[in-house]
Amino acid sequence: MSWYDENFTYRYPVAVENTGSTANHDINILIPPDWDTLWESINSNGFDIVPVSPQGNLIAFQRSGFNYANRALTLQLDAYELNAASVSLIYLYFKKTGASDLSSVVTISTPKDGQIWLGRPKNMVVGPSSFTGGASNPSNTFVMNQYTSGYVWFSVQNLLSTRFATYNDRANYEELLYAKVDVLNSGGASQAGMFDQNKTRFGNGFVGVFIQGGGGSDATNYQIKLTIQTTQNQVFGLTATLQIRNQLPA
Repeated sequence: MSWYDENFTYRYPVAVENTGSTANHDINILIPPDWDTLWESINSNGFDIVPVSPQGNLIAFQRSGFNYANRALTLQLDAYELNAASVSLIYLYFKKTGASDLSSVVTISTPKDGQIWLGRPKNMVVGPSSFTGGASNPSNTFVMNQYTSGYVWFSVQNLLSTRFATYNDRANYEELLYAKVDVLNSGGASQAGMFDQNKTRFGNGFVGVFIQGGGGSDATNYQIKLTIQTTQNQVFGLTATLQIRNQLPA
């Protein structure tokens, strides 16, 4: 992966879930009207916002319902391959002076929804991730009661290789391709009620996994497991310990 075009100023990740097998899917990406950075940057014709794969390839798309003044836009992507039972990453590139229209006419059928997370990682954050020997438990531990559901954020940026020399004025080389989520008990069995993989979200350099305390048992420890694959075929299994504690008074 290289930066798609040096004349684009920004890019931002989009999460697209796929519960089935690896296959091509149409995708709708609704651009949030409260995304000031984008709306205050793009040209009034909307030509300078485009979807790009982690490998750096433009994805065939069309604009739907575009209204610059009212901040309305849906990007409709055609037949993009999503990995099986995972959440794939797509980038939106935007802000380019004098951009030409790269959209095309596509036919959209039963599209997946692309999800954009505009917040910063807060509260339960793992990382920057690194691997150390000799430890019997993950380096990060979080406590959650059975009444709580929320995101645990994993920092992944330092796991991705950069270039020795820039290309298109950027050092980007290796990118995150897709993510998978699991929660395991002490015996290594998956706890399906403790996470919702479809709510996985991407931020710049972070992956957020949605954990559901109500699916666990009080006074029990679990392992949160995030598996990511990169464009350079590296696979990382990142973990954190989750303690379910209702902390009821004696």
